[in-house]
Amino acid sequence: MINTVFFIYFVNKIVLMSQTNEKGKKGKIDKKALNKILKKYGYADETPDTKYDEEIGVSKEFEQYRSEDEAQKKLNWYEQGAKFAQKVFNIAPPKEDEYNDLRQAINFLDYKVTIEETFSMTYLAALLSLPLAILPFSLATAGLPIPKILMIAFIFLPLVIYYSFSTYIQKKANMLRMKVGGDLVMAILYLIIYMKTTPNLEGAIRFTAKNMSGKISKDFKLLMWKVEIGKFSNMYDALDDYLNQWHNYNRDFIESIHLIRESMLESNPYRRETLLDKSVSIILEGSQEKMKKYVRNLSMPIAVLHGLGILLPVLAMLMFPLMAIFMGDAIGNLVFYMFIGYDIILPFFVFIFMKNIMEGRPVTHSKVDITEHPDYTSEKNIVVGLGNKKMELPVLPIALFVLVVLALPGVLFMLQSNFFYTNPITGEQLETNFFSTIMSLSIIIAVGFSTILYFYLSSFQKIHLTEEIDFIENEFEDALFALGNRMSGGTPIESAIAEAQRDTQQLSITSLFLKILQNINQMSMPFSKALFDKERGALRYYPSKLIKTIMQAISSAIKKGTKSASLTTLTIASYLHSLKNTQSTIDELMAPTISSLKFQSYILIPLISGVVVAVSKLMMTIVFILTKQLEKIGEATAVSEMGVGGNFGMMNIISPNAVPPELLQLIVGIYIIETLILMAKFTVRIDTGEDEIKENVLCWHFLLIGLGMYVLVYIILGAMFNPLIEGIVGGLSTT
Repeated sequence: MINTVFFIYFVNKIVLMSQTNEKGKKGKIDKKALNKILKKYGYADETPDTKYDEEIGVSKEFEQYRSEDEAQKKLNWYEQGAKFAQKVFNIAPPKEDEYNDLRQAINFLDYKVTIEETFSMTYLAALLSLPLAILPFSLATAGLPIPKILMIAFIFLPLVIYYSFSTYIQKKANMLRMKVGGDLVMAILYLIIYMKTTPNLEGAIRFTAKNMSGKISKDFKLLMWKVEIGKFSNMYDALDDYLNQWHNYNRDFIESIHLIRESMLESNPYRRETLLDKSVSIILEGSQEKMKKYVRNLSMPIAVLHGLGILLPVLAMLMFPLMAIFMGDAIGNLVFYMFIGYDIILPFFVFIFMKNIMEGRPVTHSKVDITEHPDYTSEKNIVVGLGNKKMELPVLPIALFVLVVLALPGVLFMLQSNFFYTNPITGEQLETNFFSTIMSLSIIIAVGFSTILYFYLSSFQKIHLTEEIDFIENEFEDALFALGNRMSGGTPIESAIAEAQRDTQQLSITSLFLKILQNINQMSMPFSKALFDKERGALRYYPSKLIKTIMQAISSAIKKGTKSASLTTLTIASYLHSLKNTQSTIDELMAPTISSLKFQSYILIPLISGVVVAVSKLMMTIVFILTKQLEKIGEATAVSEMGVGGNFGMMNIISPNAVPPELLQLIVGIYIIETLILMAKFTVRIDTGEDEIKENVLCWHFLLIGLGMYVLVYIILGAMFNPLIEGIVGGLSTT
């Protein structure tokens, strides 16, 4: 055996040395000839961690890292813009040493830019926005009717552009740190899983990089590469350098890594196990403490959001009747300002405020990704069955078609009735009856129903997949305990899975075990292939990142023996139990905030909006009626006492440009729809993190109940106020 290995090594060297060109440099290797010799002696896979390419002795890890890095070398829009900006408008920072945070953010994002390039791009973008800032003034000078509020807003455009670009890198890095925060817990778990069976730090880093994905996997592969090329003499120094980027952001992760390293120095197995267990406890407790601090600091932003961003603007609608009636001439294009203010500017600032709150949320668990599920379809499509065939239809055209059909009667009535009213000064009939209210509401109902339909069709076929995976992840801990206990007595993995399946028949995860057994028994697949086969693997139907990475760890442990696999499985199950308890504590902390947000969206916002708009309609209608009556009285008084051409002091109190109540209702209705959508997305991201499917589900729930509450309150109050209006009209007509 030893002679054969030396022979292979000798042949390997001969092949490498023989591949030289005329200048004596080493050229490409005849890999076919080398593999032929290796296969002849049955040692083609003797050294799986090394493969030879154009560079001699390059490791497999380096080749994998380099290929992934090459695939990502395409510069994004920011990198391209920064490099272009430096060529056009090169600006260097005054004191580059003062921008260490910016440099760390660039390195963390792995952006191919320098500090000088970022400064150049910031100033160039602000400079290019100056013509846009003066554009409204130029158009107004040319005689175009440009609203003053638009001219004022554009003045601040360069400052907004400058701030956005100057903080882009650091905000992007902070968001990535938050997203990676959940993966750091899993990274510690994988390091410990490997260290418990094989106390080797380099092997643990390699194991974690192999079984994880995303930035952490790439970072750990980079650590191996730096050690192998000699940038660092050992993994300890490489880890120290890597942990510097987490120094101000996640001290718990650093402390956990230090405990794992200290466990390598312990000769006592019990104390070594204790240090490893403590490292997990530290990072889990740290995540819990971060969430506690976040929840404590969340009460004030939520109160500001509800009070200043939602409740106060709704209550301010009570001033609209007075503004619409008496200030129509003083404020030109009042309807336009109302629409811009309530339906564009206000939702935009609410969104920015929500975004700042959400960016500070620590990530406690990874998002459920169902894109790899065989039954998954695009989030913008819906699957329709036509006999034995299935076809995907886009959701947006369906929602738009429903919108046009439902809104058409209300829009036609609006246009025919001159936007729900006629000018009272001209003496034309005023359209402020209950039927005009219903037609105005029909447009909001059409917009709301089509939006509900869009979110429902985008999510109803996918949410059951997400919920199924959530159930299985919650039950995965119990299943691992059952599987680990069965393997602890030396039971082969195939038999252990069959027994664990019988133990978990009451759980949803039993379907995963059944699929694995089918692949093993019917398809004669080994355990690893039964899980990860691209066409028939069991995990194709359970594309959970958590389940996939854990099963990869168990599959790797099986190669070391059943007892090693049992220890790995039970260790993971124990840590998952701790992780589950931590998540339960976090859910309890978030429960009051989530309940408050749902109460505001389901009841408070639509109820107050419905009352305010109904009262506003009552006030505006009464003033319109009184104005017409005063006009008649004024004409009679002028004829009898002052002669023709006289003027009654109260005749023209109403503006000819007054906003009708039905049009005001349209503006408020659109504002409510936008607010409920923002509240739904905010609630999901505060509760569980970013998940578009769950956000779509909560959007149509909020819209269905909230908008229904608004319409119901508006109709009921309108029906109650209608007799009052008729009584006023009747009383005035008799006088």
